Amino acid sequence: MKNKTDAAQKGALAFSFAGFKKHQTKNRAIGFPNLAIEPVMPEPKVTRAAITGENPGVVVKDEAWNVSYALTAIGEKSARTGAELGADGDRWATIEQTLPEIGAVDDGGSSLAVDFQLQPGEERVVRYVLSWYAPEWNGNGTPGTGAARLFANTGATYAHMYAARYKDAQGVSDYLTKNHESLLRRILSWQEVLYSASEVPGWLADSLINNLMYFPRCSAWAQAKAPIGDWCKPEDGIFAMNENPRSCPQMSCLPCDTISGMLPLIYFAPEAALSTLRTWKAYQLPNGDLPFSFGVYYDMSSPQGAGYQQVMNGANYIILLDRCWKATGDDAFLKEFYESAKKATQFSYSTRPKYGLSQIVAMPEPTSPANQLEWFEDRHWYGYVIHPGGMRLAQAEMTRRWAEKMGDQEFIKELDTWLEAGTKALEEKLWNGKFYDAYNEPETGKRENAFFSPMTNGQYFAKSTGLPGVFPKDRMDKVLAMMRTASEATATGMPPVLINNDGTLFQEREGNTAAGAGYLTGKWGYTNAQVRKIAMAFMYENQHDYGLEMLKKNLALTNLKWGYIWDGPHASSQKADDGARSYGTDYYQNMVLWGAPAALAAEDIAGPLKKGALVDRIIQASAEK
Repeated sequence: MKNKTDAAQKGALAFSFAGFKKHQTKNRAIGFPNLAIEPVMPEPKVTRAAITGENPGVVVKDEAWNVSYALTAIGEKSARTGAELGADGDRWATIEQTLPEIGAVDDGGSSLAVDFQLQPGEERVVRYVLSWYAPEWNGNGTPGTGAARLFANTGATYAHMYAARYKDAQGVSDYLTKNHESLLRRILSWQEVLYSASEVPGWLADSLINNLMYFPRCSAWAQAKAPIGDWCKPEDGIFAMNENPRSCPQMSCLPCDTISGMLPLIYFAPEAALSTLRTWKAYQLPNGDLPFSFGVYYDMSSPQGAGYQQVMNGANYIILLDRCWKATGDDAFLKEFYESAKKATQFSYSTRPKYGLSQIVAMPEPTSPANQLEWFEDRHWYGYVIHPGGMRLAQAEMTRRWAEKMGDQEFIKELDTWLEAGTKALEEKLWNGKFYDAYNEPETGKRENAFFSPMTNGQYFAKSTGLPGVFPKDRMDKVLAMMRTASEATATGMPPVLINNDGTLFQEREGNTAAGAGYLTGKWGYTNAQVRKIAMAFMYENQHDYGLEMLKKNLALTNLKWGYIWDGPHASSQKADDGARSYGTDYYQNMVLWGAPAALAAEDIAGPLKKGALVDRIIQASAEK
């Protein structure tokens, strides 16, 4: 506050926070699809405790719900407390004289007021701290549903990792009041590194900073307590990201982990990345396959979905492991995960035995509708496939690099035969002269000769970890030429997921989609994380300017035209050629954006971690001095 008048001014500054009842979910059904389980909250038992001393305020707790918060004013000699002010203008109009009294039935709402008097020209800063403490959560994701097990073990209760560090809400508040100046200084310092970095344009710096909002919004970190098994180390717990809490909640969805690349986690919280990867290793099936996620909603200990999108599982897992090893250079990590990675790869390449060695670029033997899907799950895929095929070739290149490090000559020879057969199959079964067809099942005649823009994913993941890539250069050049044609076919300049081989917009044809098709592969449709990978694929193929412009257009559509800075949309332009969100919020897949600094520099993902490079400078600037 600053008094710009010639007379002394006095008044009060107040902060109001709503009570527990007003923070309860308004949903009357939970889950996907919604399941009619009415949240039944226990009768409230609200307690209050005044905080005195140099940081006065109040701690409020609902004993029945085991949730509390602290509201304090930093460094104030005195502060007045009362019930919440809400949107009641009459209550706000009288804050200089009085704050509302706590009612006979306390709903937990609070206000905190600091009185002030300013002389002409005088300035004053009043700082409030709001901290909360909810040490446990229910795997259902909705308090008040008790131990209801909607799927498997979703009714289990988990302890937040932060509850091992802080004993209550006041403890959190005390930490912040003690350290707020250094925390702010460190935050501004690392953000300034980005804004002043010659490696990234300003618009990208903005987006990279805001992109980190997915951590507080989507993550949960559980202590290694029941129902988590004793395989879990106390220092690890289970760290996982929720696919998206508001649309399709499940913990550490394997495709989402891979699409995001886990890069911000690997860069800035490697201990959390290690926790996630150790959990995947623990949940690996005896045959080497992997489940689809750690559990639905906010459940961590009920891995589910084995067989769903099975064609991608091995590649997903290996890409995550390889990125972590490549970024850290930690050979102890490689040794810890090598046998698991080998097992996953050998299973992955054994699911279509009739195709022999060429099955490395093919869908599994059809055993259910679920295993005939991949990331783009709104349609079935048949026979030889270009997108999973490229990803699985990248998997083989990465695993081969691991085998070389481990001196596993027999496995190296095995992988070489797979790579040779896969490369040959792509050429013979899918190449049409301009690009690779989306799929081809010779024995049934099912063939989709549309251009599938995600086909570049395997190339991107390989090159971003310093490998040569999965497609020959002349083929990749033609693929990217078609990608430009696809981008020019839309008003947004975004390449649709599918486009006809003559460059016209894709039209659905009878029999080529799964039930409920279209939400990922519509006429103009694209997914934001996918476009960002395509943009980076251009950069790695020495088409830097085109890739950078595509990335800028995508972020401008998302953030400027539609204002989705804090929404994290998944799929866009499914209903119209305008870039509007058509599905998904809070999608942490969009953290793939943190691959851009390495791609811009034509380096692998370890490049920004080198001494003096961008990520290293950010880490150094954010460190405690």
